[in-house]
Order: sequence, then C-alpha cells, then structure tokens
Amino acid sequence: MTSATRAWSTSDRPQASGTDGKHPSIRGRLESLAGFVGVEVAAFAVLSNHVHVILHNRPDVVALWSDQEVARRWLALFPGREGNKPDPASASSPAAFPAPTAEQARSLSLSPGTPAMPPGQEPADPLEQAVGMLSADPALLATIRGRLSSLSWFMRALAEPIARRANREDHCTGRFFEGRFKSQRLLDEAALLACSVYVDLNPIRARLADRPETSELTSAHERIMALLQDIAPRPDTTASDASPMTEALVNSSAAALVEAGVPVLAEESPASLTGPGAVENAGQHSGDVPLRRDGWLSPIELDERAEPLTTAMATPQAAAAATKRVGSGRSRRASDRGLLPMTLESYLTLLDWTGRQLRGGTRGLIPLALAAILDRLQVSAESWLETIARFGRQFHRAVGLSDHLKVEARRLGVNRLHGLR
Repeated sequence: MTSATRAWSTSDRPQASGTDGKHPSIRGRLESLAGFVGVEVAAFAVLSNHVHVILHNRPDVVALWSDQEVARRWLALFPGREGNKPDPASASSPAAFPAPTAEQARSLSLSPGTPAMPPGQEPADPLEQAVGMLSADPALLATIRGRLSSLSWFMRALAEPIARRANREDHCTGRFFEGRFKSQRLLDEAALLACSVYVDLNPIRARLADRPETSELTSAHERIMALLQDIAPRPDTTASDASPMTEALVNSSAAALVEAGVPVLAEESPASLTGPGAVENAGQHSGDVPLRRDGWLSPIELDERAEPLTTAMATPQAAAAATKRVGSGRSRRASDRGLLPMTLESYLTLLDWTGRQLRGGTRGLIPLALAAILDRLQVSAESWLETIARFGRQFHRAVGLSDHLKVEARRLGVNRLHGLR
C-alpha cells in the first residue's frame, strides 16, 4: 500500500434532515473547498438525506506551499467578521463563510492597535497586512498547514455553513446533520475504483435517476458534462479531436440528457469559481480558455508526472504564471495527479455498464475490455456487481484487497477485516 492510496477516505454524513434545496449549496461548497485546501475530491453524491464524498488528503502538496500562500488560503476561508481583525488562532469553528470574491477578500480590516509597518512598507491592502502578520507566526502557521490537509477540518468546513444556512432558512436551531461523519479508509486502487462507482451510482440505486448522465449531483455527472464541453465544436473549429470512443460516449450521454430535459451545455458561473483564493481564477476565465466543469475534481486518469498546483496563491503574477505552466488553466484543485490507471472514458463506460446491470436486475457478462481493467486491479469480474451492490453493507472500517486488509487489521489491532474479492 503506497502513501498515495492509504490516505483515501470516503465520508458519509447520515440523515441530513431535509437537504432539499440545499443540494446546490453542498455541491458548490465542495467545489469551493477543493480550490482552497490540500484535500482532493475524488467523487461525491448528494442525496435527499445524506452526502457521500471520497477525499484524499495531500499534506505533501501543502508542504510545498509558501508561508504566504498558506496564509492567503486560510484567510480566504476564514476572513473574520467585517471590521474585525482575522483571528486564525481562535477559528476553531468554520463559521458561515461563503467563498469570498476578490473584493471581499480585500475588505478585511484590522483592529486598532495593530502595530504599524515602517513608512513606505505598508501593504497595498489590508489582506496583505493580515498575510504578513500570519506568516510571521511559525507555530500558528504550522497548525494551519495541518488543518489545510485535514479530512476532519474539510468535513467540518463543508457541514457548518450548510447547517447554519439551513437553520436560518428553516427558522430553527440545533443540528442539521445527525452525528459525526463516518469514514472508511480506501487502501488501494481496487478499493478506490469500487467505492467511486458505488458513490456515483447511489442516485441510480435509490431510483432517483436512470443513468449517470441524469444524476445531476454526482461526480459522474460533472465529468460527463465536462466531456460534452470538450467535444463541443469551438467557434474557430469545424470538428473535435475526440476519439471514436469518446464521441460515442458523449453522443449517448447527450441523447440521455436531452430526453431527461437536462441542459447539455448550460453556461454556469458558480460562486466557487473565485477559488483557490480569489486571486488565481480571476485571471483564468477567458473566452478561449473556459473553466472546465469537472476542473475541481481529481482527474480519473493517473498521471505520475503531474506536478502539484503549488504557487498559484503567492501573488497575482505567480498565479498567472502557474496557470500557463500547469495543465490548461482550467482546473481548480490541489493536484492534477489523478486517481486510477484507466481513462475517463473507460471509467464512465464501466460505470454505465454497472448501472445498467444493477438497474435491470440482470447479471450479464462483463465486456472484455472492462474485464481487463478489473483484472489489472486484481478485482474479480465475476463478483464485481455483487461488490458494488453490497458495498455499503460489506465494508466498514476499511476497504481493499485481502493482503492490504491484513496489514490494516494489524494496525487497528483486530483479527480480520472483510476485503474485496
């Protein structure tokens, strides 16, 4: 088990009372957080009473951020009350903080009594002064670095603003989410693939949608819409350069979306597109480089050569340079490294086939190309459908192949853990 896979966790907030209407907020909050912190979002599904999220914490990426970048990201997440000095040390609770715009971030002001800087060295705006003060406290900065890659802090920052808004809109008090989130460690790529498919198929298994294309509040829907975005002809082109497999997948998806009445290429501008930090994306959104719909999710296809997006928050100039250097400038996440040794098209094909089998209650033979993918990951093609159908009941504290689960069982001090077959 490598360090790249052992830290994966799937988090489930159970029994969210009445999340109808809060769905877009949950999805938007996930996207916003993914752009600010050192935690990658691999998959998600928002249902009426609970949320599934697969997360990968990346302390290795956060360690590469400069002190100034850490401070900027933290102050963007926790700007403090207007007119008050931002106090990261006391920010034990991520109070209601929507992703700030550039103007909101610059509106931070410090309380009277803050030591003045030497004449001629004052920062251009209050945010720069706050960044300088925070960067000068090594102990506090070390604590903040840990929080920026903490799964617990991520889930806390996800849940509290949603709960506060829900309570305000419903005119009530108390808990919106029942209990603390539950998590399972994903120990290897086989576990990650199985769990991702399970999460993406949740609305289909709950009979809330017929196909991944129409499961709007899932990572699968985000990725399919991004494919449609990619293959759509640009004004200066006459044809896309997509592969035949991609074109077939996209055509099928587009037809399903049209049939379901879902806008295929609707223009959207989520509030979270101001992250990571209002600085970076302010310079990314242009007519010739549109923001990618799934740019905040970790890519499906694993690319060991992809470098972390580490310098984007240092200065506006560094943000522009990082945008040109790393990828296409259309992503809003901690890293472009990816998840699995398979293409996005292969993943979506496997997802679609699995969903059709489970929805129809049949157990047909898995296509050879998909069986080969499972074989590479040491997953039995014969038991694949049963694994996905029983995933929520079969696994508890950890998910993985038997050899990896033996190691995990020893770490936990238990006799055995149920594994993938």
